[in-house]
Amino acid sequence: MITAAIKNPVPGLQEENNLKLSIITVCRNSEALIERTIRSVVSQDYPHIEYIIIDGESTDSTLDIIRQYRNNIDVFVSEKDSGIYDAMNKGLAHATGDLIYFLNSGDYLASDHAMSDVIREIERCPDYDIFTGDVMYYDEVSAERRSGKRKTPIDVMARVICHQAIIARREVFERYGGFEARYWIYADYDWLLRAVLDKDVRMNYTGVLLTYYLKAGKSDRVWKKYLSERGEILRKHATPGRMAAYILHYPGDGLRYIVSRFKGLFIREP
Repeated sequence: MITAAIKNPVPGLQEENNLKLSIITVCRNSEALIERTIRSVVSQDYPHIEYIIIDGESTDSTLDIIRQYRNNIDVFVSEKDSGIYDAMNKGLAHATGDLIYFLNSGDYLASDHAMSDVIREIERCPDYDIFTGDVMYYDEVSAERRSGKRKTPIDVMARVICHQAIIARREVFERYGGFEARYWIYADYDWLLRAVLDKDVRMNYTGVLLTYYLKAGKSDRVWKKYLSERGEILRKHATPGRMAAYILHYPGDGLRYIVSRFKGLFIREP
């Protein structure tokens, strides 16, 4: 477990707090990006972090870089997988934390206190299950803050929340399972709908800036190619009552959804 390199308690955290946070990073051939991601985790001032890295059998120098930080990594696995969501599920299988957070290679935590900031907000909401924050969507020339705030489950249906903006209690994964690895891009969207459309699951927006999310990630590059995948997921979860509410609140998307029943596409950019 990562131990914060400070002697004094983190300001604002409950003294009796012992919430363990599992941070899971999946990667493959990420030699140019992985170190910044790792360093952002190991520098956190929150002391109860379990760090898990799942590598897809990299053939470049990614493994050598990871091994430099081996003492700060609780679980390290390098083996073949069938894609990013298969790797994420492997990380889930190793996670023992009360809370789960996925941080892709190339993404990095927004500050050394990002996790203590969000844990402080989580402590204030013990009856909630899923917590969202903000991300900075960045590349070499620009960065744009994107909010994970969604007021209703219908808003989540219409506006995807990237998994870098989500922290969930482990019990949610135990109840609803992991990610459907057959989906190439939108398995996290499917998982989130599976959970938040259950009236017993409560989601809270923390307002905390969690991470810098790299624009050049795979989902960002090819999302248009997989819009039919998103359409399939939406249809799977769209009961008549949900779709009525969806069309009422998002009439433009509702019309596109009806068209998608014939074309197999759903054309709203995340």
